Amino acid sequence: MAFWKCYYHLIWATKHRQPIITTQYERVIYASIRQKAYNLKLQVLEINGVADHIHIVMMIHPSYSVADIVQQLKGISSHEINQGFALKENFYWQSGYGALTYGEKVIPQVIEYVANQKQHHEAGNLLPYLEKIDE
Repeated sequence: MAFWKCYYHLIWATKHRQPIITTQYERVIYASIRQKAYNLKLQVLEINGVADHIHIVMMIHPSYSVADIVQQLKGISSHEINQGFALKENFYWQSGYGALTYGEKVIPQVIEYVANQKQHHEAGNLLPYLEKIDE
C-alpha cells in the first residue's frame, strides 16, 4: 500500500451565488458530503460555509481526480436537497469550484479558517485567496 497525505481545500457556490443554504439545507449537504467521502474512503477534516457557498478541507487519495470528487460531492448534495425538500425550484451548485492544496503543517490553520466561516463573513475578515472560486 502506498503512503500518501494529500490535503485539499475545496470551495464552491450555489448557482448564481444565491444565498439559499439554510441551516436545514446545511445539515443535509454536509451529511451527504461526509457520507459520500466515507464511501469513497476519503477523509473530510472540516466542512462549513455560509448561505451562498461551502468550504471543505479533506484528504483525497492521489488515485482520484479532484474534478471527479468535486463533481460527485456536488451531485450527491444537490440530489439530497432536491429529494428531501419540497422546493419551488431545484437546488443547483454553480459549475466551477476552487481547489487549493496545503502541506500538513498549515492544515490546522486551514481547518480553523473553515470552521469559523460564518464568523469570518460576519466580521468581514476574509482571506481572499481562501475564498476564491474562479478567476
